[in-house]
Amino acid sequence: MPLAALFYNLDDNSMESTFDIVGSTATSVLGYLYYFSIFFFLLFLVLFFINSTIYPVFSFMDGDGGLLRVPTSNASTNTFTKAPPAWDLSGTIPDLACSGYTMTLDVLLQNSFMSTTATRPKVFLYRSPQPLPGTALTDLVDTSGSILSHFVGTGANKGDSNMILWFNAVVNDLNVGIVTGTSVAPSLKVTTIQNMPLNKPFRLGLVFTQEFLEVYINGKLEKTTVFPARAAPISVPSSSYLFGPIQTIGMGVQIGNLYYWGYPASPTQMMANATVVAGPNFFTTA
Repeated sequence: MPLAALFYNLDDNSMESTFDIVGSTATSVLGYLYYFSIFFFLLFLVLFFINSTIYPVFSFMDGDGGLLRVPTSNASTNTFTKAPPAWDLSGTIPDLACSGYTMTLDVLLQNSFMSTTATRPKVFLYRSPQPLPGTALTDLVDTSGSILSHFVGTGANKGDSNMILWFNAVVNDLNVGIVTGTSVAPSLKVTTIQNMPLNKPFRLGLVFTQEFLEVYINGKLEKTTVFPARAAPISVPSSSYLFGPIQTIGMGVQIGNLYYWGYPASPTQMMANATVVAGPNFFTTA
């Protein structure tokens, strides 16, 4: 055999061996990646099951106790975190959505909520471009019509709103009023939760969309209200604010630690975020 042919055969065999080694290595790497992907998928299923049934593993919202934070899903805006707000004080939440959001806040209802102005509803959170003056609320009574006339419209003593929260005048029932319909002929859709705790802070959670309202107490879903297709919540200015208790309700109702998420949270997320943030000294005796 000529010498040149020998070298050619040697080079050819060497190249074939190299291709065989590279191909075998690539096959092995792909095999390992396949098994790793199966392993991590099964691990995710196990962790998700634990997160849903036993203990929070993934953190979807601030303060939910999860160990592994899920990026971009738990950004929140908070206000009223240092102390309960003074009467008609607005919360600093920029670009508040019309609907499609989640809120939680700590609420303290004391026995003294019945001590003064007992015939008026105890409005403790409302949305408006500006605080409503006390003179506009002197004739406020605990009926949907009276509340609606003061919190919706464009008069000097009215504010554009599609959400009003209050306690009944003489009983400890919580009411969440959502203004539905058109701005010309609005109506108040009221969701009522009876017998709220007295003298002990509780965590109130709201999931508010154009289709439904969910009300949570300490992470437990208490009631769901579905809005009819032709009676969705009215649009309100994004420049409006959330205001604390109105002055005319008297003493006994305080709020704090309001957290806002710009998306509707799931029941699992709300359950994980059920713990009251307010410490024993956060609320002072009214």
